[in-house]
Amino acid sequence: MKFLLILGILGMIVGVMTATVGIFSENKAKSQARMYQLVQPSPEAALFGDVGTPIGSPQEYVITDEKAVIENPENPDLPYLDDTYLKENGIYPTQLKTVKFVTGLMKLGGAASLVIGLAIMLFARSRMKKVQSVEPTS
Repeated sequence: MKFLLILGILGMIVGVMTATVGIFSENKAKSQARMYQLVQPSPEAALFGDVGTPIGSPQEYVITDEKAVIENPENPDLPYLDDTYLKENGIYPTQLKTVKFVTGLMKLGGAASLVIGLAIMLFARSRMKKVQSVEPTS
């Protein structure tokens, strides 16, 4: 029963740690995220004064390499993100909604681990009390 007690406590510790890491990771990503328009630059587009071909719609990305950012003179609040630079350097543009999804799973898993660990610990404690009350005292 002591094994179950220890297992329950460890489950609770892991649950709290996992949920905490999820919360801090999401907050860090939110502070680094910005709205960008992903574009595919091309020499042809440059001839006509364009940056390139837009890929999808503007999204919130977590970008740490500022060399991938192309300023947008028409809309400074919506800079461009150079898809060619990202691919050449092996950088995957992480969307904030992906980070929120993964950290949400981490928080959910941490909460589940906490609840399961608590249940195991309470079960082990109740079994230990029953065993102690049944044992004859001399």
